[in-house]
Amino acid sequence: RAQQGVGAAKASAGTGHDGHAVVESNLSHSNSWGPTRARWQGAEGTARGSAGSSTIEVRCAMSWILLGLGGAVGTLLRHGLAVLGKRLFGDAWFPVGTFAANALGSFALVLVWVALEDKQVFGVDARLVFGTGVMGGFTTYSTFNLALVQLFQAGDTGRGVLYLLATVCVCLGAGLLGFAVAR
Repeated sequence: RAQQGVGAAKASAGTGHDGHAVVESNLSHSNSWGPTRARWQGAEGTARGSAGSSTIEVRCAMSWILLGLGGAVGTLLRHGLAVLGKRLFGDAWFPVGTFAANALGSFALVLVWVALEDKQVFGVDARLVFGTGVMGGFTTYSTFNLALVQLFQAGDTGRGVLYLLATVCVCLGAGLLGFAVAR
């Protein structure tokens, strides 16, 4: 199947067996972080709703399922790390569990992104599952931001600035280390 432009795709719309064009969202992001690409499938492909679901539809459904499962795993890992951080350090100078999750996640995301290029899990881009799913659930900008705002609102500017600088510097360093290890 050749990729077609939007104009050509509109012209061929309705060529499927049930009169509908089938759109494949390519979630594999080949070499970039760019936007999702779409490919229109004409009469040569299996139409939606036919007896045997098309490979495209199965791959798309599998992508969503594995992405969700990966996110759930990452979220559980992050929560476990937050609980461990609280047990080990109590109410330390800043949320150790969130800091550790973001630092480890910065390392792991870059490592996963580089090391798993062109790898698949059940026919789905492994970077989608482990990078977007697991690491997306594991790392947490929003929790970091909430803790930072709470520190500033409590008038604890010194700890807030330390937490901000430590997070940015350590996470950047961890990402660079992940890239070095992966190469």
